[in-house]
Amino acid sequence: MKKFINNQYFAITSLMFVFATIFFFSCDKQEVEKVPSVHSIILSRIDTTIFPMGRYIDINGNGFDDVQSVLFNNLATYLNPNYVTSTHIVVQIPNDYPDEITNKVTLMTRSKASYEFDFTVNVPVPVINNVSYTLSKNLVTVEGQYLAKAKEVSVGGIIIKDYTISSDFKIITFNAVAGIPAGDVDVIVTCPPGSASSKFDLDKASSPAITEISCEWVDAGKTMQLNGRNLAFITTVFLNDIKVESGFAYNSDNSILQFPMPANIPAGSITVKVKNIFDKESTPYVGKYKTSEFTIWNFDDLNYCWGAPGSHLVTTDGVSSKYALWEGNISPSWWDQNNMFCGCGGPIPPTSITDNPSNYVLKFDVNVVNPWSVGSIRFSFNDDAISYDWIPYTVDNPYQTQGWKTISIPLSNWNFGTATLTGNYRLKFFTGGAPSDAVDVKIYFDNLRIDTK
Repeated sequence: MKKFINNQYFAITSLMFVFATIFFFSCDKQEVEKVPSVHSIILSRIDTTIFPMGRYIDINGNGFDDVQSVLFNNLATYLNPNYVTSTHIVVQIPNDYPDEITNKVTLMTRSKASYEFDFTVNVPVPVINNVSYTLSKNLVTVEGQYLAKAKEVSVGGIIIKDYTISSDFKIITFNAVAGIPAGDVDVIVTCPPGSASSKFDLDKASSPAITEISCEWVDAGKTMQLNGRNLAFITTVFLNDIKVESGFAYNSDNSILQFPMPANIPAGSITVKVKNIFDKESTPYVGKYKTSEFTIWNFDDLNYCWGAPGSHLVTTDGVSSKYALWEGNISPSWWDQNNMFCGCGGPIPPTSITDNPSNYVLKFDVNVVNPWSVGSIRFSFNDDAISYDWIPYTVDNPYQTQGWKTISIPLSNWNFGTATLTGNYRLKFFTGGAPSDAVDVKIYFDNLRIDTK
């Protein structure tokens, strides 16, 4: 470590001495103007180690009096005349990427004579980290590093003529063109210092895919939402044997597809797939639709008996008639009747459920409109004797859904023990012991039920 520091100190001190010497003689030269005459330029010493871009170097030799410009890989750099003497040139290797790699440094004189010498600059070679495709824009995005001055971009051997490079040289975008072969092919980006490649399957990347039925309980005429990728240009949604062919809406990155739920879809298992205008179909997705082994509240015919006022039951933008609403600023409290929904006795889950909780989940449909990061939603049986607090957020990551979403919580999270359930259910937005108000809460809640896993 001591040797390294001493070497650094010596190098910096030497370079400062060179700067001072050059400045002294340059000022002297300006005072006594001489007719420049270049007989030869000889580099008596130049470090042949590969230098990174942006490094200052000291070129030693003789006959430098008439040098007007210095080029690295045919790319000119700024030449300060105060740093030029007959035997020294102190200059910075350009930070800009060259159009070509010559591995030469070129000295140009006033008479336009040029003198070249071998010198290697460490220009980073390109790297590709990811290749993706946006169907709605027919746009291929290549992400990586050092994608500067790309000379050629190809996909599966097909040359891409028009492409755009971001200002930070990390992204190249272009439209997919006809003729790209099916299957995994090479995306190749060629830049002056070298090439980078990555595998890419356009057919797979452009096909629609369903990853989730966002909400499982949606009445006819209400908005059903599918989550996935490439959900754009959809012509048909298949729900079992029923087709939906209109009313489609998409989000900006085509990860969400919404449409009016048709009538006559039976409760139970549902198979969903989509087809786009290119006749590409998604792999069928099998999910659940309106399944329940035991419904606690749907806020319609099965409702709570006291607690929150009637204004906390609304119908706008719901998935099945009325639903519960928490809204506004909710202060820390152990008992806030305005934000509680309580049952009075009521139906009791059969022992087949409570005796085998690991086979079941508590389900509900929720739409968290505003980011939520304080308090919890508490579910309880037997007047809070058996309870569970749902807290989906973290300190650094507030929770928010994109529309209605079905949540499943394993019943094994409850400890029923030998308790006899009374049916006195409670559902409340609970802030007891919270460090601060739950500000600007807006949470929609519906269809509290127990279902099989």
